[in-house]
Amino acid sequence: MLDTLITRIYDKNSYSRSCVIGVLSDLAEDNVIPHDYLMPLLKCACDRIHDASSNVRKKAIRLLSMIVKFYYIIFVKSQEQTKFMKMSELEQEIEINKQEQKDYDDLLKAVDKGMREC
Repeated sequence: MLDTLITRIYDKNSYSRSCVIGVLSDLAEDNVIPHDYLMPLLKCACDRIHDASSNVRKKAIRLLSMIVKFYYIIFVKSQEQTKFMKMSELEQEIEINKQEQKDYDDLLKAVDKGMREC
């Protein structure tokens, strides 16, 4: 089924291309696209960035940003696992990273304040 969707990305009708990219974005958001389809999907989405229709370009950029956002963490964190992380695990990992970033920023502010006092 994903093969059919990927071939429809190159449809003549821009509305069809836009809808297909929207469906693929929804599938990526739900974390149901197998990693075997990631490279072909990335290639197709990159091709659609140069599309004549602005709506297709906008949805292609949305799809690419979702792939980068979600799949980077999934592939890096699940190298020792045989399946993808669930969305709840992914959201938990994002929250942990946000907290670590906040702690690091607070530490940098404290160091900067200490340097100014010297």
